[in-house]
Amino acid sequence: MDFIFLLFKLIFALAVVLGLMYLSFKLSNNKISQFNEGKYIKVLERNQISKDTAIVVVKIGKKGYVLSTSINSTNKIDELSEEETFLLEEEKRMEKEKVSKQYEIAITNLKSKISRFKDKKN
Repeated sequence: MDFIFLLFKLIFALAVVLGLMYLSFKLSNNKISQFNEGKYIKVLERNQISKDTAIVVVKIGKKGYVLSTSINSTNKIDELSEEETFLLEEEKRMEKEKVSKQYEIAITNLKSKISRFKDKKN
């Protein structure tokens, strides 16, 4: 009996954590998007290559730049056209929407499973 109660508590805690994750992602996504929307300099992508080195795609104004950054220096690798920068921003926006939709689907599925479980219980 203790095992079943412990298992129920574990499942409940998992549901609470997933719910909090969903809320934090949902709220932070909107706030971060609004916060970065009017900025002149925007980091579009960052990819860590080693412990101290990263490749960063930055939009400054309407132009884009590919930079190599390390602890002591930052070097310009390439310059992106306005078109390439716009396409990269669109891809990032579409990816955010896709992830957001996946979270919404997961939450909807979870809600339906919980309601079915409640209906079976009653």
